[in-house]
Amino acid sequence: MTISGIVAAIVEIVTESPENSRICRDCDGVSRLLEIARSQDIYTRQCVLTSNKILAVFWELKDIRKQLKSMGWNISYYTRLQSMDRSDGMEYDETRNQSYHREGIVP
Repeated sequence: MTISGIVAAIVEIVTESPENSRICRDCDGVSRLLEIARSQDIYTRQCVLTSNKILAVFWELKDIRKQLKSMGWNISYYTRLQSMDRSDGMEYDETRNQSYHREGIVP
C-alpha cells in the first residue's frame, strides 16, 4: 500500500469519530502527518492535501489543536492549499460537484 493510500484510509477513520482522531494523536500520527504535509517536494500534491485535510479535522478538537499550534501548523495552511490554482486551469466547485474553467462551467 502506498503512502497516499494509507493517508486516504486515515482520513476516513478520523472523520468517523473524534475518538479515532485522539487515538491517531496518541500513536504519534500528528507529527507524521505534519511531516507529509510539509513535504511537497517528496509526496504528491494529493497526498499533501489529504494530510492537511486530516490535520484540519484534528484542528476541530481543542486538545489536538494545542498540539498542532505548538508544532507550527495552522488551519490557514489547509485553506491556502485548497485555493491553489490547478495546473490545467480548472477548478473544482464542491457545491456544484463539477469542474469549471474560470470563464465558465465545463460540460
